[in-house]
Amino acid sequence: MTRFFMSIGNLIFAFFLGALLLLFVAIQFPWHFQQILHFAGYVKLSINSYIPDSPSYIHFKNGYSYIIEEASLVLMFFVMLARIVLSLIMWPISSMMSR
Repeated sequence: MTRFFMSIGNLIFAFFLGALLLLFVAIQFPWHFQQILHFAGYVKLSINSYIPDSPSYIHFKNGYSYIIEEASLVLMFFVMLARIVLSLIMWPISSMMSR
């Protein structure tokens, strides 16, 4: 049960850490943040162009365009980056504690 709560805590901590990292990059490195936003727009357009324009797929295309925005893609990127950093930090600590 402890591992369950630790993993949930890790998820929540990574979310807040990713949001703080996003804010830090937006304030300190606006040029790089602008490039990240442009890349997120490119990813959205490339995924959107992958979905066919036929009438049977219009619901998927509308739903995708409504749900996925550039800001949410950028937040997901920073949260995933925070998760990777946290896992690399916790890996040696957990291996030392298991011995």
